[in-house]
Amino acid sequence: MESGSAVPAPAKLAKMTKTTVGMAAYAVTSSMMLIINKLAVTFFPHASVLLCLQLLATTAIIGVLSTTGHLNADAFEWEKARPFLFVALGFLGALYANVKTLQYANVETFIVFRCSVPLLVSVLDRFFLGRAWPNIRSWASLGVVSLGALAYVITDANFEVNAYGWVGVWYACFAFDAGTCRAFPKSKRDVYRPRPSALRP
Repeated sequence: MESGSAVPAPAKLAKMTKTTVGMAAYAVTSSMMLIINKLAVTFFPHASVLLCLQLLATTAIIGVLSTTGHLNADAFEWEKARPFLFVALGFLGALYANVKTLQYANVETFIVFRCSVPLLVSVLDRFFLGRAWPNIRSWASLGVVSLGALAYVITDANFEVNAYGWVGVWYACFAFDAGTCRAFPKSKRDVYRPRPSALRP
């Protein structure tokens, strides 16, 4: 093999493969969660009760895994949790709006609007984290996504005010949650930084 070959080194190839597999797994898992939530809220149209059951089940699973030693979860400490109270409330609002959106709209409607989230995040990152604005190619990509979302709304044959109203609520909660997280001092954001050893094999 020539020394100037563009074939990546084994370590780099392994990292690229791991990243690609992770992205694919996230996409599949996220899509399946949307479909499952859509089915759940269709057959059990009580968003508040459904969300409470999901949160209780999540809490129970974490408790069991932590007790059996499969998950290294810190005990609840109010002093650590208190600064993140508004972040948690914003996230809870986004979860509720998510379920309500799926109750009134189809899955593709929510996916279309969720794809435009990077446009909001790029603005928040600029003002709260001091990061550079996206380059021209990135702005072009974000613009195409935004135009696609706008075209979808205009041509949506199943347009329903309730659905788009809840999409707006979800966007507002997401913006509040993301903005609040970015406004935190780094020292507070690091309090619950995930540790590599959090999940035990």
